[in-house]
Amino acid sequence: MQADDENRIYVVCSKYVSEGALRSTFALHGEVNEVKLLRDGRGNSRGCAFVTFRDRAGAECAVQACNGTELRGRALKVGRHNTPPGSCAVVLAPPYSGASGDDGRPSPRHHKSNQPCAHLILSA
Repeated sequence: MQADDENRIYVVCSKYVSEGALRSTFALHGEVNEVKLLRDGRGNSRGCAFVTFRDRAGAECAVQACNGTELRGRALKVGRHNTPPGSCAVVLAPPYSGASGDDGRPSPRHHKSNQPCAHLILSA
């Protein structure tokens, strides 16, 4: 794991929250090096972001203090960057498993139950 990885958190937020608002919120808990709001092809927010702190202590403090707090009318879900809160890690089922989508491609499967996963739609 790289040094920045230990200092990075994942945030699920309202699609109407700006990078500036996230920076201001998380700066209360440590020095913020970067805020990266994830956007779709049109430039619209996807409602999630990565926030990188100068040090690990700031990241840990922000996770503890901000998870569940409200910003712009929606509760934030905040966690370590490699385990997004409220999300589901998925894997592609091998083609031989018979688990394919209507287009013949493997469909996303939940990492624990191997059931179809509605949290992620893969694109070609």
